[in-house]
Amino acid sequence: MNKPIQTLRDGLLTATIWRNQSQDGNAFYNVRIVRSYLKEDTWREASSFSGSELLRLSRLSQAAYDAIARHRKAERQAQKEAA
Repeated sequence: MNKPIQTLRDGLLTATIWRNQSQDGNAFYNVRIVRSYLKEDTWREASSFSGSELLRLSRLSQAAYDAIARHRKAERQAQKEAA
């Protein structure tokens, strides 16, 4: 089982970035964004967001996009150095 390559947080919002590999060996990335909340002393996650969370959600999405770009750049650099 692969582990996330990075987790980003903004308050109760969390973006988890996963690196996967296609059958032909190419890397691709997925991002899961959730909102944590407490219900009856148990932490839970939801994938819906209130209007007041949308700007934070947008900024978290941008941060995830930028993180993926950095990972891709590092992978390309490592491939060049290995060649």
